[in-house]
Amino acid sequence: MHQISDVAKRLGVSRSTLLYYEKIGLISAKRLDNNYRSYSEHDIEKLIFILQLKNSGLSLQESLDTFEQKLRPDLLQEKLDQLDEDIAKKQQARELLAALIGQQSLRDFHIQSETKSPRAHQEWLQSQGLNSKDSQRLRWLSKDINQHESYMSEFNDIFNSLERWAPGSKNETLAALKLVSDNIKSILEIGCGHGVATLPLAQHSNASITAIDNEASALDYLASKIADKKQQDKIQLLNADMSELPFKEERFDLIWSEGSAYIMGFENALRYWKGFLNPGAFIVISELIWSTDTASDKAREYWGCNYPDMQDRASRLVQADKLGLKLIDDFSLSDQAWDNYYKPLKAAIDKSRSKLGQSEVLNDIDDEIAIAEMRDSEFDYQFFIFQL
Repeated sequence: MHQISDVAKRLGVSRSTLLYYEKIGLISAKRLDNNYRSYSEHDIEKLIFILQLKNSGLSLQESLDTFEQKLRPDLLQEKLDQLDEDIAKKQQARELLAALIGQQSLRDFHIQSETKSPRAHQEWLQSQGLNSKDSQRLRWLSKDINQHESYMSEFNDIFNSLERWAPGSKNETLAALKLVSDNIKSILEIGCGHGVATLPLAQHSNASITAIDNEASALDYLASKIADKKQQDKIQLLNADMSELPFKEERFDLIWSEGSAYIMGFENALRYWKGFLNPGAFIVISELIWSTDTASDKAREYWGCNYPDMQDRASRLVQADKLGLKLIDDFSLSDQAWDNYYKPLKAAIDKSRSKLGQSEVLNDIDDEIAIAEMRDSEFDYQFFIFQL
């Protein structure tokens, strides 16, 4: 016979735990003449055995029940399934913690956050010390806070050599311009990049143009082009964030954005930007849209990760209408407009392969080009011309 203190020490449990086991019937104690509890060797072995069963995920009561009936395969399978689920969750938790301290990629975390909670994701990135520009670039480009600087360095090496940073053409820029009033006196171009739309707008309108971008090197490049074309009097360049415009409200007759509204999200961009328009003014935006309800799984998966807010034409028109914007006209970009972007991009990455090797940047661009080449009638860039 064994006293309670000896049993507790042998099993590595507390005295109160043994008393609980006795209360629920796992073991029974005999009272000695001095009223001390005493346990038999059989009691101890039975308890050890039951605790082994408990380690499989069975409850204490279920473990005890095995002494009165055969094991239930259905119950054991249920416990096994639950254990597998718990292990998977623990593994996911471990992977996330490892990624947060830089031991592995955070890409999946950023992609899921952007899909499910984009505003909170943006706030969190800025709380980690990223400014607005870098947080936007991480959300849409690098998708990994641990590798952001190296990714953006390689990205800039490729894209700074390109004239266009999105599908488009001069002819379609001018076609959209013809759909707005001839009396436009002031234009705000958002996301001007290297100025592929800026200069045609200046050359084919009488308006003064304020062109903004958050990439200083692009503005420096554009400034030299403006000087060559002697358009300095018509175009003012400004390094600014499209989501924090440094202007008074109701200032512009036309806001122009080719391929950049997705950074804020189409609806959010319209809602914010329209406050800087004069009454009766215009917004012209080119936006990536679904052009079919039966897009391939591959296309849906790709854009689900890279532009979760992508919608079809009808949905965008409903959003604009709710914001008080009237559709003047809209049209899809031509195949030539796509080629104007993707052919130089493909040439640029082919040139960079020997230098960058198996780069995350090159892999991402390869994926984008592959999706663009199979687009057929699944998705398009659409020019929308709205009036306030």
